[in-house]
Amino acid sequence: MAEGSCGICLDDLKNPVSTPCGHLHCEKCLISHVESNSDAITASCPSCRTAFPIATPDLRFVPAKYHKFIIPSVRRVFLDNPAESNKALKADVARLEGRVKGLEKDKTLLMERCEASMAASSKHAEGERDARMECEALRREMHELRKKYDSLKGRYREHKEM
Repeated sequence: MAEGSCGICLDDLKNPVSTPCGHLHCEKCLISHVESNSDAITASCPSCRTAFPIATPDLRFVPAKYHKFIIPSVRRVFLDNPAESNKALKADVARLEGRVKGLEKDKTLLMERCEASMAASSKHAEGERDARMECEALRREMHELRKKYDSLKGRYREHKEM
């Protein structure tokens, strides 16, 4: 027997109530079962035949300090409809799967941008290194040319003075 079906009519539970032993039945089915019983004080569970009281004492004749301990033997039960919760869960799963796909796409694009940026940065650093080396070589060449120039200038002055 499924959790959401009545043990008397075998249909889905309509206004479910619980007996003290924990079995669930439709409210109308349990009322008709209790009314078919000849005993006005106790009834038996339709599922396991455990006896339970159906008469409740009049609270006017019971001291107030005991009122909170007097509870009805048959209590209403509120069950979630699994079909509705499954629909909601499936909708959440679909929404989250879409979000995961979007995040994976964003991650891929971000990785491509990072790789392109790193390649450009590496190429720029290589160009900067080459430019510094060329600058250093040109400084050395300029220093050598300045020495030659100063040397030639000195020789020119010597020849001019002669």
